[in-house]
Parts: sequence; C-alpha cells; structure tokens
Amino acid sequence: MLERRKIRELAVTLLKASSLLAGVTIGDTLASDFDETELPAINVYTASDSWATKGAGLHTPRGTVSLTLTFEIWVAGAGADADDIVEKIESVLFTDTTFIAEISGIRSATGQMAAKQDGSKALIHVLQAYVIEFDYEFAPAPPDTLESVEITLDAIDPADPNTGNPGYVGGTPGPEGRTEGVVTIEPEAV
Repeated sequence: MLERRKIRELAVTLLKASSLLAGVTIGDTLASDFDETELPAINVYTASDSWATKGAGLHTPRGTVSLTLTFEIWVAGAGADADDIVEKIESVLFTDTTFIAEISGIRSATGQMAAKQDGSKALIHVLQAYVIEFDYEFAPAPPDTLESVEITLDAIDPADPNTGNPGYVGGTPGPEGRTEGVVTIEPEAV
C-alpha cells in the first residue's frame, strides 16, 4: 500500500475511534460535500508529497518523503468551534504511538480559516495542513529461485576397537562414508 494512503487511512481510523470527536462526521476524499446536518465535519486528504533522495549513487533508492496531510474542517457556528476541532485532531494523532511510529517528524503546519454564508447559516471553513516526513527505502527483492534443499547425514560411526584405522588407536574416528539419513526440504509455494 502506498505510504501516503496508509498514513491517511490511519489518521481517519484514529479520528473516527476517538471519543474526543464523537458527533463529528469524518471523511477521506478530495471532494468534500457535507450536508448541513452532517456538521461539524472533517475531510482528510493527502493531496501532495515530495521526495528527497539521501546520498548519491546508492544502489538502494532511499530518502525522505514530505507529505502534506490536510484536514478540511466545516462547522456551523463560531471560529472557536473549528479551533477546538483542530486541537482535538492534534491531540488524537500526535500523541498516538501507532501514528507517531509511521512518521519521522512534523516539518510544518499551516492553517486558514474563512467564513462562508450558505443558506441561513454561517459556515466556518478551516484548512489545517501538516507537512509530515517519513523515510522510504526500496530494498531490492531478488527472485526466489530456491526449489529444494537436500541434507545428507553421514553420522560418526561408534568407536570400535576391532576396526583400527592407521594413525588412530581405538577405532574409527568419524564418518565412514555410509549415509544414515537424507532429508529433502521443498518450500511451499506462496
């Protein structure tokens, strides 16, 4: 799964599960179209990201991705209501160990608030965006060509004083050339 999708879906899952945001409609699409009865509402999307490679000439492509995680917030009421939702989003995500484990850090945050008149109610619209960073590495995956492994066992013959071996007094010192067991291992097809 693409990392930006994974982070977006994790954010949405955590927000929906939080009791802090009970009663808030939460979506995850670029096209927000909330009905007035669904307000307050949060729309979560990741519209942009940029990649920066670490090191030149590396065989394994790796670097840092800067991802803009945007929360579009709609409330019918005062701007303070929208600010409260922003604080709750930050409290839910930036204190959650699962979310923090997915990112390397937060580079910046920006917010814009605007009032709009839609029908009989004034709506507050907030775009709150966080540029988060995470590391990436495309490790090469060599083809798996292993078909089977065969192990042949030539155990040590117990010492027998009657079978002398030149240079060894008291019997045979080790493997005598007989196969005592064979194991063939074939990996399961995945």
